[in-house]
Amino acid sequence: MLKFADLSKSQKTFVVRMLEEFPTYAKEKTLGAKQIHAAYFKLKDSRSSTGEKLGYPNWLQNKNRIDRGTYQMPWPTQKELSDFAAAKSAPKAVKAPKVKQIKVVKVKQPKVVKAKAQPKQDDKSRLEKIINESEEVDQDVEDFNQILRENGITV
Repeated sequence: MLKFADLSKSQKTFVVRMLEEFPTYAKEKTLGAKQIHAAYFKLKDSRSSTGEKLGYPNWLQNKNRIDRGTYQMPWPTQKELSDFAAAKSAPKAVKAPKVKQIKVVKVKQPKVVKAKAQPKQDDKSRLEKIINESEEVDQDVEDFNQILRENGITV
């Protein structure tokens, strides 16, 4: 069985509001399903003036069921009731919003391309000398076809 201290904040609010609207229920240890149902809809109708959104107490049916349609109510003691009222009226601490970390992007610096050095005159003349001295390759098509035939490739 759930006690008042075991309830969540919204469950405690429901029980306290039920006591405020129906003070005669505080004398009863158990309530019927019809009484709980009627209390829920009365609290729901008063939502426009109080602004509280209270859900149907399914948690009573799951945990505090004594018999079919009979539920044990977790009524608060005077101390628990005063503690709840004090906690409810205490100013709430406002959390500062989280600031997202800014991701620092490193920009790659472009490499400085050095201008290619112009070939020196000695290198240029040496290259021309090598080209001039090289043998000319015979590119006769008929010789090439002959080489292919010798190797077993038909043309």
